[in-house]
Amino acid sequence: MDRAILAWLLSEDTPEVRLRTLKEYEKLPDDHESVAACKKSLLESKVYERGLKKLRTDKPWAKFDALLAFAEWGLTRDDIGSDIDGEVFALIKSTGFKLLCGEPLLLRNLVKLGYGQEDIVKNEIDLALGKIKEDGGFGCISTNKKINDPRKPHKSCARLTVEYLLLAAELHLSGYKTASKSVPAFKVGNVGEENKWVTLYASMAQ
Repeated sequence: MDRAILAWLLSEDTPEVRLRTLKEYEKLPDDHESVAACKKSLLESKVYERGLKKLRTDKPWAKFDALLAFAEWGLTRDDIGSDIDGEVFALIKSTGFKLLCGEPLLLRNLVKLGYGQEDIVKNEIDLALGKIKEDGGFGCISTNKKINDPRKPHKSCARLTVEYLLLAAELHLSGYKTASKSVPAFKVGNVGEENKWVTLYASMAQ
């Protein structure tokens, strides 16, 4: 990676990007001085406070948004502490993991956050992966017959399959064995603007 780009990703004004870069691009362990300092900065930041606020609401999609943010930032349940476990299991209980097309991404985020060995999560992962189609992907779950007429053959849904690929990648990394208008906590950015997240992902893929 170009040194100027790396310096941009590691700038201290976005500790959420800096932490993920340190951990997954530079491969520094959690006990490294730079990682520990960055994590402390993130946990004291306004962006983290916004994520916690969403986590503590009664709205499933707000909790989903917060968990996505925490996972993308490189945090784990141990980093977040007592604020997260009750909210995670409350979300699972209230939704049964069924958040429209969001289930595989929710499962991926839970694995990334450190919930992959929880029995309820492991069992759901096995059930979810068992839905793979003959073409190697995963089918649309819409009940709208104009979109997903059960009487007609359908190829796998590209969007849903990508989410399952993210889940599969996270499982591989963890060594898993199968058996109203609001500001999102995780802001990807706007089309046409320079974007640290896109830059980081592209660099990690090289």
